[in-house]
Amino acid sequence: SLWLQPGEVHKPRSVLIGGLGVGYSTQEALRWPTVEKVTVVELSASVARWNRTYFSSKNGNCLSSRRVELVIGDFVRYIRECPYSYDAIVCDTDNGPDWLFTESNAWLYGREGLCATRTVLAPGGAVSIWSISHSPDFFRVLQHVFPHVRMLKVDDNWLYLARTLAERGRLEVNS
Repeated sequence: SLWLQPGEVHKPRSVLIGGLGVGYSTQEALRWPTVEKVTVVELSASVARWNRTYFSSKNGNCLSSRRVELVIGDFVRYIRECPYSYDAIVCDTDNGPDWLFTESNAWLYGREGLCATRTVLAPGGAVSIWSISHSPDFFRVLQHVFPHVRMLKVDDNWLYLARTLAERGRLEVNS
């Protein structure tokens, strides 16, 4: 699921999702009545084909929604070059910071990647990062980059939630 509670982002209109998978996060984002656009960045065209072929009955055929834009590409590159801002970002590209599927995604979990992610968030925006394991080191880096951070244990997994300030302003990144 999207894992952002209705109070996390005030009336989100735009959601960016890194990683399509089965499409549950996309389906969940579409349930929010205020969401006008969901951009899903998936590295593998095969995953997108599998999603349409095998998982559409499981995810409400989410990719057919006019509110969904599917981008086949690298989420790291998308974050680095993103000209847009989003009210919510869901990062589900790997198994978390300590168990990478794609080594180049390590950048997303480091200070530079988290700062870039924060820049892509609209004021008051939130990011949700899923992990298969608890990562105290990652949580500390997240605390240095975002003003509001928390982690939740969901079943046997971990969720890292971070929010930006409600108004754009300079946020010092602690060393």
